[in-house]
Amino acid sequence: MKKGIFTGFFSLCFAVLLSAQTPNAVLTTFSQNMPGVNATYVQEGTVWKANFAEGGKQVSFVYTPEGEYKAKETVISKPEVPAPALQDMEARFGSFSFEGVAKHELPDGTTHYKYQYNSGNKHVEVFYTANGQLVRRNIFQ
Repeated sequence: MKKGIFTGFFSLCFAVLLSAQTPNAVLTTFSQNMPGVNATYVQEGTVWKANFAEGGKQVSFVYTPEGEYKAKETVISKPEVPAPALQDMEARFGSFSFEGVAKHELPDGTTHYKYQYNSGNKHVEVFYTANGQLVRRNIFQ
């Protein structure tokens, strides 16, 4: 019993610590976009992600530190990626250590598909259009 209480208390303190570091603009914008939805916040490079579950899927809203909404990312499975995009992803990057794919919806209505993999000690994200056109690649150490 004491262990469960301690674990719960520790988890709550950790969540409060993380949210305390999250910029107020991100917290405010997310609560306006998704009232009543609880999220966990993570900084990835120069952006912040508000992570939550929606319809049984893992979803992230991406924000600048100033609270500007940049994208909605939904974790999907490979079969959910349009065939032309998936075929090019697998042909170019299939030999690397696959991490996952996500649907990346931008505020202007554009949708990209993000393929993530590891290459050595680098984490790589590659963005595609539905018709298989490579849009950009982000490489992180």
